[in-house]
Amino acid sequence: MKKYVRRSMALLVAIVVFSASIFSGNVACAASSVGVDYSDYYGTQLSGIANELDAFFREKFIVKQDATNGELTLKNPITFKAEIKGNQIIENDEFIQATNKLNVALQNATDAFLTDHPEVFWLYTIGLKYSIGASYSSNGWTGHIKKIIIEPHEVYTGASDKIAQYEVAVDGVVQNIRNNVNNTNNRAELLKEIHDYVCENAFYSFSVTDKYVFHSSLPVFIGNGEVVCEGYAKAFKVLCDEFGIPCVLVHGVASTGNVEGEAHMWNYVQLDDGKWYLVDATWDDQVSAIKKTYFLAGYNSDGFYEKIKDERIAYGDFSVTGYKEFQYPELSNEGYFTYTHNWKSNYTIDKKATLTSNGEMSRYCANDDCTGKTDVTVIDKIAKVELSATSYTYNGSVFTPTVLVKDAAGKTLKKDTDYTVTYASGRKNVGSYDVMVTFKGKYSGSKKLTFKVNAASAS
Repeated sequence: MKKYVRRSMALLVAIVVFSASIFSGNVACAASSVGVDYSDYYGTQLSGIANELDAFFREKFIVKQDATNGELTLKNPITFKAEIKGNQIIENDEFIQATNKLNVALQNATDAFLTDHPEVFWLYTIGLKYSIGASYSSNGWTGHIKKIIIEPHEVYTGASDKIAQYEVAVDGVVQNIRNNVNNTNNRAELLKEIHDYVCENAFYSFSVTDKYVFHSSLPVFIGNGEVVCEGYAKAFKVLCDEFGIPCVLVHGVASTGNVEGEAHMWNYVQLDDGKWYLVDATWDDQVSAIKKTYFLAGYNSDGFYEKIKDERIAYGDFSVTGYKEFQYPELSNEGYFTYTHNWKSNYTIDKKATLTSNGEMSRYCANDDCTGKTDVTVIDKIAKVELSATSYTYNGSVFTPTVLVKDAAGKTLKKDTDYTVTYASGRKNVGSYDVMVTFKGKYSGSKKLTFKVNAASAS
């Protein structure tokens, strides 16, 4: 008969808190996840402890609307082979693997929950506390993590007090949208109203003073509307969810004509044809007017700068590199709307229009029922940025390689007129040094270059 000895371990409480900042991670192309329930789209991709945590979050933060700490007893406790010295559990490899398993599960569950449920506007991130116990058998000591304390962190103290006010505001918007559409069963018509509401009631903040709030949907419904791209996308999803329209948030980078893309968030929505389309209310909210360039766009649709497929990259890991790679719906190749014209003229055009200088090109539709126009801005593009040399041999001197910059037309740009150069200090000792090229005038963006100083050969 085996004899079990249980002891109460005097252990320090470990605290793990994860940030909900979602514009970092490895690049992952959008992949298909057809068939996954959109209402908890990313949560359904979880398993094990992460799935338990996600279910706990939904029950506590959505159903009960409880912003206080909560205790969760794991259905399948984490166990590991423990080492005990002086009534203390030693942090051996198994100990570290066990705690890492819990940390990863928390991060994955937090990523999924916050991305699936932007209506929980008051929640910034989720932490936990846990204690580790151990029991003894003839096989030795077994460490275990059975109970954990979930700690929600608000975007600001007292934010959860606005839940009722927020819900009333959202309900009011939903009713107004219903009153403005002819057919509430027409998803495209509903989405246009949702898109336009967000564009009309949100404005992009270039001077964020309270970054957590500005990354939420709160200001769009009960604030002054001041948000960043996350606020636009989250408000859009909140309203789509209210109408039962499949919608997900997408994390990634988008090219704005600069050398490198910028962190961004947008949406994918599913229409009655079963296909998923891109919506970006942030970029459609222009000073001059509300655009429809990014309304129900497809993979091959034209964006402001290039085609969607070349302009954007979706990230599968939402907050921290090395955690779960979530899958996105497969984006439709073409946009939802297509425009055809049957009018034929009496003239034949035998030459293709070309541009001889930088400026603006406009496409006009006439002689039929379509009287709109699409303006296309031709931008100056940097095509080449390089150093005169990328490798030097140490000789005691300071090295200052020159920079060569050319645009898409092959024109060599002028230093201090079209760009500035900043060199790292030192540059004479063995090592690597950065050179930052910052564009100015009609060019924008920056480019970091690197050169090396190598050790001299022994004589």
